[in-house]
Amino acid sequence: MPEQRQVFHPYTSWEDWQAGMWQVPADVTAEMEQAAHILGDPQVFLSAARAMLLEWPNAAEQHLTDMAQNQRAWVGQAACCHLAGITEQATRLAWWTLTPDEQYTANAIADQAIAEWQVNRENDQKPGLFTIDLPIQATGERTVTSA
Repeated sequence: MPEQRQVFHPYTSWEDWQAGMWQVPADVTAEMEQAAHILGDPQVFLSAARAMLLEWPNAAEQHLTDMAQNQRAWVGQAACCHLAGITEQATRLAWWTLTPDEQYTANAIADQAIAEWQVNRENDQKPGLFTIDLPIQATGERTVTSA
């Protein structure tokens, strides 16, 4: 796999920032309980992570091309925010209420979502099988020439 370079976007274009993920929680206890439920249910978490990665392309690219960041943690925090408006602070606190088995499973789910995102991103960046270069006439209209 070629070396991956970090992609930067202004934080104001990060969908997680726009959704309030980095704000102070309004009700930290309630948000923690919701986050623990999401992270503790593999089907809910995977579904939420997949949807978030599709719908938050700028934030995903910013955070998942940063090799120095805890990408698993970001996926969990962003998935909880995307699904239920939960802040990252409440999600971080909820992590410690999960059992070690639930944490292991949540990490595996985050790894799966990240791997899927990476494959989709690589496929999006590959050129097509062929390209068709159509000449442009002086009028600016494309024409098709026959062989």
